[in-house]
Amino acid sequence: MADTVVTLKVKRDDIIHTIRLYEKKIEQARADLAHISAAIKIFEASGEAAEIPRYVDTYRLFKRGEQVELCKQALVSCLVYCLR
Repeated sequence: MADTVVTLKVKRDDIIHTIRLYEKKIEQARADLAHISAAIKIFEASGEAAEIPRYVDTYRLFKRGEQVELCKQALVSCLVYCLR
């Protein structure tokens, strides 16, 4: 009887380990699917302004403080042009 319990515990541990591996694979597959879906949206985009999402994440497009610097440079160049 003790051997049966030990065998069942070993089998249980094997199944738990297998489930964890499958969960990791599912997580990776979900990430892959999200990337593929995003790529499809990019290639299917028509360029129409109405189709562009209202919320666009610009944090990854510019380095920290780069947007402010670009705005400052644009304002300075406008001032220089206007004061001629």
